[in-house]
Amino acid sequence: AGPSVEQPPPQQPSHPPTDWEELLRDRSNKLAPDDRVRVQQFFEQRYNPTPEQPLYKMKIHEQRGRDPVSGQEFKETFYLELDYQTFTSKQSKKVKRY
Repeated sequence: AGPSVEQPPPQQPSHPPTDWEELLRDRSNKLAPDDRVRVQQFFEQRYNPTPEQPLYKMKIHEQRGRDPVSGQEFKETFYLELDYQTFTSKQSKKVKRY
């Protein structure tokens, strides 16, 4: 028998997280559990749980901060809109200053 060569362990098939998976992981502190499922169904299965509603907009994230220049406090609210006719999504943001 020849010299034994250690085989590297088989690689687990892993894919880099998609944009929507990163979004759910990193910016979703206001996402309702039902909406989280809806987003997964939209991107993975192109499934619409509410067929009578071709557009669905949800609040997904909120963060507060302070403008470094003016010192003014603000709140950013992020929204995700799912378009079931074209299966495209778009994000929007609303900033409220105090």
